[in-house]
Amino acid sequence: MLRVGLATLAVGALLALPIAAAHASDAPAASPAAVSPAASPMPGAPVSGGTPAPTATPNSPAAATPASGSPAAASPAAKAPTLKQAAAQTATAPSAPVAPPITVNLDQASVQPGETLTGTVDGLDATLPAQATLTRTYPAKPSVTLDCTLSPQTTTPPPAGQKLSCVLPNNQAQGTYDVVVSQNDANGKPRTGASGTVYVVKTSSYDPRISGPTLPIAPGTSTSIKGAGFVPGGDITVSTGSFLLPGGTATADAQGNFDFALTSSPFTNEGQYIVNVTDTLTGVSAQLSIYVLRANAVLNSTINTGTKGGYTTEISGNGFSAGKYTLDLTLYTSDGTTVVSQLAQNVSVNNATLASTSVKIPASTPAGLYQIAATSGSARLAATWIAVFPEPTVTAPIAPATPVIPIIPVTPLPTDPAVKAPEPAPVPLVHQIIGAPNTDPFAQLGKNPLPDLNSSTTTPTGGLVGKDPTPVTPGATPDSSPAPTTQNAPVAAAPSQASNTSEFLWWLLILVALIAIVAGLAGGYFLAAANRSAR
Repeated sequence: MLRVGLATLAVGALLALPIAAAHASDAPAASPAAVSPAASPMPGAPVSGGTPAPTATPNSPAAATPASGSPAAASPAAKAPTLKQAAAQTATAPSAPVAPPITVNLDQASVQPGETLTGTVDGLDATLPAQATLTRTYPAKPSVTLDCTLSPQTTTPPPAGQKLSCVLPNNQAQGTYDVVVSQNDANGKPRTGASGTVYVVKTSSYDPRISGPTLPIAPGTSTSIKGAGFVPGGDITVSTGSFLLPGGTATADAQGNFDFALTSSPFTNEGQYIVNVTDTLTGVSAQLSIYVLRANAVLNSTINTGTKGGYTTEISGNGFSAGKYTLDLTLYTSDGTTVVSQLAQNVSVNNATLASTSVKIPASTPAGLYQIAATSGSARLAATWIAVFPEPTVTAPIAPATPVIPIIPVTPLPTDPAVKAPEPAPVPLVHQIIGAPNTDPFAQLGKNPLPDLNSSTTTPTGGLVGKDPTPVTPGATPDSSPAPTTQNAPVAAAPSQASNTSEFLWWLLILVALIAIVAGLAGGYFLAAANRSAR
């Protein structure tokens, strides 16, 4: 028992020793040397309050006070710093300035061989040398590097960064590159900075994009994997990771497009497959998903057209995979890539048939062509087309404009009485000889009525009229009657003046002739007399 007790005391002493040492280092010194000599009382004299001061003895702590001239004696208040004070002094001590990071910003995302890649570099010390290198990262072998130049900016005032310029030769290898800038600081410690990816390709616009089917494919059928924005003539690999859905290699045409036929095996299992498309020149890759289903589902709609403002249609389908499960009905844009609205959820499918479901096209749907698809998560199993037409508009008729009547200015009459108004223009004389009728034409019409041309009586020989009903004018023969006309011919207009040979004034003609003879004789006589007098 004694041994156990001694062992316990020893262990306790060992554990207490570090704790005591820590408290001793943190506690202030209590020796009289810590008191200023001017404030220290004389030995044996009482301190404030009447308490006698202890007398120093050789064995007391005061006897250990350093002699005059030692460092402790010269500064009685000085003491060794504690651990906390040393840590505080280290934290407040000024640190060396930290150089900013080197950042590289490029002006182009792609560049062609023979062109110049430019950019800016920030964070460099203008007083120290720096290096810039264009390095190919894909393909990594063989290694391709190109030295670039750094120069201060020439703008006023100059920015903090430096100008980067990489002049590419015409035979620069195509691939994926980045620019690495390095510089040693004032202490010789290396610093580096790298740019983002830049593509060196033989095309002015490198923007690769891919697209695939939006509906599942059946085992044993083919679908198209298309791409655009690639390097003309470049090779693109297509892979799926399944030997039952083998990929291959496609070549981009002159416009950078490709179309690869992905054919599934008849034994391809149903499910989702990831298609990887990689540009062999730059290593750029993209992925898309296709779904393989053994069913060939079809969706139908009762109403597939309507006007903007929303309309309702019934959606049904058949040919889905066997089993009992639920699907969603989703409204997509015409390309089948963007969701417009969720029309219905958890629609029952039983015995490969989608239950008929009423859905409403949202009133906010813009006019255009859309797809309604049966979906399960991100898989589109079947789809049908619908159209939304713009609302009809009624245009009010435009009233015709009131015609503008031009006002013709009238020349005012002179106000001066001395000025005479212009004489009116003389009316031109028209000479016309009008013969006075000797009979009244209306009276002649009363005596001679017009023939009736509506007679339908025909002659046995096919003549026009069997008997002319026109009365014979007195003094005229039957042969002098007007010529017959065909049936249904238009009625001739009545003459302005009827002629009658029996009433012709012969005596007037004879009188005129006698006057002419007398005038001729008189004229001859006067001519002869004039000649005789002239002689």
